[in-house]
Amino acid sequence: MIPSKPSILELLALHADEQLSWRAPLPTIAITIESAIADVKVGGARHALDRSGLLVLPAGAVATFTAPHSASRVALFGFGDAIAQAAAREYGPVGFERGKLERWLRRASLLRRTVWIHELAHRYVFERHALGQRDNLAIRFLEIELVKELYFAFRDRDEGAERASIVRAYSAPVERTIADTRPALSASSAPVEGYRATFRTAPDQARSVPR
Repeated sequence: MIPSKPSILELLALHADEQLSWRAPLPTIAITIESAIADVKVGGARHALDRSGLLVLPAGAVATFTAPHSASRVALFGFGDAIAQAAAREYGPVGFERGKLERWLRRASLLRRTVWIHELAHRYVFERHALGQRDNLAIRFLEIELVKELYFAFRDRDEGAERASIVRAYSAPVERTIADTRPALSASSAPVEGYRATFRTAPDQARSVPR
């Protein structure tokens, strides 16, 4: 079962080429902040973590984070059983199964980071780290949404379903609109790129304060 402890948030600030080991007390989502990158070793496996992905750590796992060549920041969101239960209550009708989530959380996994996951994670860091909040409506919403999105990221991986990562952030309606508009603008690529820019989503930028 998922450990029944409160949620946690840790922020790792790594200098260039610095290594730092961290043990996950709860099932944990590791996600780089903004455009940071990090190399992560869990057991005998190595993972490259950047804005296109997130790393899931099982409870008890020891991960060694390295900032290659430049400073890096990594957010670590650990969640207990109460959050998983709340997510199951809210999203059970659309297929959320706690048993499947518990099985998936038994091993480290690198998953695709969607735009929504990226924005949720950065807002969560802002609420808890920058504002110093611990338990309010925004935090409870963000925690449940993060666990729900984690579940469906696992499901999509297993079913081979594609959801756009943060590095390919255009939604299907926007892509269709661009495709429909391109013939009329074929004389120049500049208007098309300008049209794309109109719909580009700017990720929520997390602010940080010294701990």
